[in-house]
Amino acid sequence: MPPAPAIHYAGLLFFLFAAVGVLFIPQQTETTLYALSFLAPYHWVIFISLGVGIIVAVRGWKNSNLNRWVHYILFAPLAFFPIFHCYFKIPFIFCHVCPRPCVFGYLRPYLVPAALAMNLERKYWCSQLCPIGTLHDGATKVKEAGWRFPRLIGWISYAILIFVTVSYFVLKADHEGMLRESVPLPAATWDLYTFFFRNSYSVTVIAILVAIALIVISFRLSRPFCRLLCPIGTFSDLALRLEQGKSKERGEPGKE
Repeated sequence: MPPAPAIHYAGLLFFLFAAVGVLFIPQQTETTLYALSFLAPYHWVIFISLGVGIIVAVRGWKNSNLNRWVHYILFAPLAFFPIFHCYFKIPFIFCHVCPRPCVFGYLRPYLVPAALAMNLERKYWCSQLCPIGTLHDGATKVKEAGWRFPRLIGWISYAILIFVTVSYFVLKADHEGMLRESVPLPAATWDLYTFFFRNSYSVTVIAILVAIALIVISFRLSRPFCRLLCPIGTFSDLALRLEQGKSKERGEPGKE
């Protein structure tokens, strides 16, 4: 039996994740929370939190459990909103061409660079502040992961990073072409944009099911989303490996 504190810790994490979904899925509460998530005070709190996170990462200060809880609560609406509502079949990726960005899409130009900057120091964002990573760690605390990632997984994560990078520019070009030609979406010819665009700001059932499946898997496999699907984590791993390789060539100790 896992210790009671671990069960309580994981239970609270899962409860907050489910609470975000329950509040964001119904039309009557989703609209209100969507509006609240765009309030300037909330954005300023996010900006300050990101700035403090970069300072803590650079200075090498130790993160506390309280600080991790605070960041989980603050970033939960931002990180979990796209899972429950998105215009695209795959959330998080195509915010730059979204006709109605959620709070994640709106703040992504600031969040992603800040996360990458923190990750240059011990992958601080991924290991300490990312709400999705914290959620998966809760499952690991309940039951220590017994499975291991096969080596092939590393190549899959790089393939996903390449896909995200290429599709970012392809969808941007497709979208700009449609706007330039004033082609309405239902009548647009097939391209990558129209393939991924759902033309409806509705509940993303597949994304929710995948998120639940990943949480279940994380009881046996440590951080499956982070290590397989997240382009921020994969890019950070690649950057750190390159940096460690250069450090070894210069005879300097690399960062872990």
